[in-house]
Formats: sequence, C-alpha cells, structure tokens
Amino acid sequence: MPFNPLAEKSLQNLKTAIDQSYRELRPFRRHSYDAMQMYAGRYYGGDTTYANSHRRKQTPLNLLQLTVDIYVQSIAPVIPRFLARSKVAGLKRQSSLLDMALNHVADEINLQKEFQNVVMNAMFSQGIMKVGTAAVDKGTIIDATQPFAVNVSLDDWVVDFSARNYEEARFAGNQYRMSWDIFHESGLYKNTDKVKAYEEYDDDEYALKNLSGYRQYSETYRRSVELIDVWLPEDNLVVTIPAKESPVPLRVVEWEGVEQGPYHLLSFAPLPDNIMPVAPAQSWRDISELANDLMIKVANQSRRQKNVTAYGVGASEDAKRIKNANDGDMIGVTDPSKVAEMRMGGADPATQAALLQLRDWNSYQAGNIDLIGGLAAQSQTLGQDQLLGQSASKRLEIMRQRFWTFAEGVGKAIANELWYDPLIDLPLVKRTKNIGIEIPVRFNEDAKEGDFLDYNIAIDPYSTTHMSPPERMNMLMTMLSQVIFPSLPFLQQQGGQLHMPELLDILSRYSDMPEIEKLVQFQDPEADLQQEPVDPPPTSNTSTREYIRRNVPTGGTQAFRDQQMSQALLGQNTQPKERAAAARFGVA
Repeated sequence: MPFNPLAEKSLQNLKTAIDQSYRELRPFRRHSYDAMQMYAGRYYGGDTTYANSHRRKQTPLNLLQLTVDIYVQSIAPVIPRFLARSKVAGLKRQSSLLDMALNHVADEINLQKEFQNVVMNAMFSQGIMKVGTAAVDKGTIIDATQPFAVNVSLDDWVVDFSARNYEEARFAGNQYRMSWDIFHESGLYKNTDKVKAYEEYDDDEYALKNLSGYRQYSETYRRSVELIDVWLPEDNLVVTIPAKESPVPLRVVEWEGVEQGPYHLLSFAPLPDNIMPVAPAQSWRDISELANDLMIKVANQSRRQKNVTAYGVGASEDAKRIKNANDGDMIGVTDPSKVAEMRMGGADPATQAALLQLRDWNSYQAGNIDLIGGLAAQSQTLGQDQLLGQSASKRLEIMRQRFWTFAEGVGKAIANELWYDPLIDLPLVKRTKNIGIEIPVRFNEDAKEGDFLDYNIAIDPYSTTHMSPPERMNMLMTMLSQVIFPSLPFLQQQGGQLHMPELLDILSRYSDMPEIEKLVQFQDPEADLQQEPVDPPPTSNTSTREYIRRNVPTGGTQAFRDQQMSQALLGQNTQPKERAAAARFGVA
C-alpha cells in the first residue's frame, strides 16, 4: 500500500517528529539567545530598572558586538543586484526585463533588510529564509499573490534532526502567526473549526523567546492562530497544520518552485554529518566574556584605589600642618620621616597586560578584525597593510562566497515565482544607454518568452561592496582621468560627449558640496551657436612632476603599542628607541 502523507497516522507521526525536532533544537536556541544577549548588552530590553539592570552581566568591553558588526557589514552591506542572462539567441531583451523585474521586487519587499537579518542569524546560529508567493496579505510589505522572501527565526524553525544534512531531511518547516479573521475568511483553509485562537500555553515547548522576554500574544486586540508550514520534499508538498492542536491538514499545496523547496539556508561553518552548523559568534564568546571579566576587575580595582597620608604617634601636629599647607608652601616639621603619603589599591598591572593580550587574541581568532574593520594599522607601510589585508580577507572572502551562493539561490527562487505567476504585472522603467531616455515597460504574461530554464540568475559581486561617497568620487575621478578623457576624441567621433551638468551634479553630491554646481553656469545651447568660438588658452607640451616621500612617525602598529604597554605594566625593560617611539603617543 503506497504511503499517504495526509493520512491521520502519517500526520500524527509528522507532528511527533516536529515536536522532537523542536526539543532537539532547544540547546541551539538557548546558546543563540545567550550570545545575542551578550551582543546586545545589559541595558537591552527586559526589566531596565536600576536594581535589576545591575544584576545582569556587564559588558564594558563588548568585543563580541564589535566582531559581529564588522563581519555583517562586510558580508551584506547593501542589497545585491541580480543579473538574468540567457544563452538562447533572441532572449536578450527578455533577460534584461527579467532582471529589472527581479530587482524591482527585491526593492519592494525590502530584501536588503531580510538578507542582513539572515546574515546576523547565521553569525549566532543558522540563517534561514523562506521564499514563495503570498496567498494572503502579510502586513504592509507583502501583498497577496506577490513573491516574498522573509527571514525565519531559529525560534520558529523545525527540521528533520535525524538527517546528516539538509539535503537528506525528510521535512522542514516554520511556525508563524496569522490573523484569526484572515484564517477563517480567506477560503484557503479547511478544518478551521479544529483550530483555536492562540493562548499562552502552560508548557514552554512553544513559548518562543526573544531578548525582550517571551513573545506573549494579547487576545484583547485581535485574535490569531498559530500554524506550521511543513515542506515534504519526498512528496513535493507544503502542508499547513496547527501548531498545538491535533495535526489535521489545513492547507495542502503542491510545490511548484525551485527544486530545493521554499527554505534556503545560510551557514558560515558547516559541520560534516550534522544538520546544524557551527556559529562563528559562539567561537568568539569565551574571549569576549573573559575580557569583560578582566575589564570589570580592573575597574573595581581602580575604584578601590586611594592615596592617604600616614603619620606616626606623636606627629599629629606635623601631619596637621602638612594637611593645611598649600601647593608650594614651605613648612617646618619635627620629624619628616614620621609623615608619609601612601598609595593603596589600584589596577593590577598584570591584569591590565592580560586584558590587552585578550584583545589581540580576539582579533587573531576572528581573522584579524582590526585590519578587516579598518580599526588600526597592522604594519609600518601601506603596501604591507595591503598584503596583510589580502591575506586576512581570505576568511571573509569565503564567508562572502557562501552568502553570494545563498543570495543567488534566493534570487533564482524569487525569479521562478515571478516567471510562473500568471497574474504578475509589474510597471518598470527602462533607460536607454546612449540618449538617456526612460521608456515605460511592463513585466507580465505577454512579456515572457521561452522557458525559465533558459535563463540563468546570477549576482553582480561588485554590487555587494559598500562604497562611501568619497570612495565613489575617487573612483569616478580615476575613470575620468584614465578612461573617459583619453578616449574623448574617439567618443566624439562616435557621437558621444561628456555631460558636464550631470558630472557636476554627481561631484557635488558625492563631495557634499552643493556649491560646486554654482561655480559653472550653462547657457541655452542655441545661444551658444550664435557666439563666436573662443580659442582655448595655450598649454605647455611638457609637464614636470616631483614625488616626495616623507617618513612620518606613527608610534608603530597597534600591536607594537600594546606590547610596549604590557612590558611597561609588567616592569620589563624596553629598548630606548622603542620607548621613545611609544612615548610620542603616550604609551610609555
């Protein structure tokens, strides 16, 4: 007898496996929660009253937050731009239209925010994104029949924990909340009478947490239901069942999307033969926690430090005169040896040296974040720093490649939803390359040609690199001086010209100097034709350039200064030149 995934016994077994999966994931959720709490610090959420906030662990030196932020900003600073290409002759126009539609939807659904959330979750546990077409309205961003791509929290995630990897998993799914009214009135769900309105359950099996406390849903505003979507790859079905009640099929949909299903996973350190990866932040927690412990210890020792004046018995008058004397006064005392200033307490030098060493170890273990994040120079010259940067970025580059592969899969899944949606109708604008005219076009059923398999979805890697306005201006000036200006005669022969108003507008925006546009005034082109041509001023055929190299003292690298500080704290001798270099920057 063939297996029926929708039979009562099969659904009951599925629900048992889901509950077991949720219990197996509990320690991963707990570790992720603890690491996120360390990242957020003691003042985030919860009871923020003075008494209770001081019971939570202090993080005066939050190395974990610094490290995670540098990696997240380096991996997913901006939304990737998708490219659709086809090897089939005659589909170039449709390829261009498809990537325009894909990037248009990515902007509409705020894909950049979802990508950053997924990358952040992958730092602490595993990044999970769900892609599909919305059957009902889901808030202000996702409308019915529109493709969506949303981050799935580990709190909501269930997966076949008996599998050695995701490709072998027999089920995967996520829990979510839906409005009671939509659930009953949409007409998409059956057996609605078997589902009750959500209430807080006594057990903590599905008591989902975040850093602000338990996610308690109030029924006094609008009622809701808790559902679970389950992807069954062997049956090619997505089945919706209640989260708590008896497992009855509420909605069954045959999956028509990409082969890997609606869920896309991002992990930066996969562990062979294990369904869950190693999270980078979990490897950085111990050093950050130890550094905070030492920082708190140094702070407590510093608070206990005090200077007192001690005097011997019978020298009270001498001590009183010394106490009342002003700075620079000359006073007479009977016996100066019986009155002395004493220093008590203070930060232990060995503890301070260990704290500096821990900071360096944190950078070392995290792949030299000082260099990746631009926090400090690591060598004596720019060239050496560039070489170190290329080496240090190898780990970062691997993580970026994993993210690009993940993002390409998401882009392909969204494009698949767009292609096979018969109701899709997107108003787009196409800009011509040469004359700069914007032409309105539409991506709908009539605009699609060929099969979706004829197209390849890729990511432009340069689109994921964040560039500040000054960096963009420098690149623009380089392109002008090295490419456009030398090629200007050839461009003019082909009918091209440099659009100076647009160039000045870009320069004024990138440099944040709107005055630039006011320096040059442009007349009407017809008025220009009536004026006599003016010969350009003579220019010299030769030019002289003088390169001057100067050695500017920097006090060495951050590691050198830390080493000098550690040696000074421990009372170790240093070379005179090293002491002089460090002293210029207040290190020794």
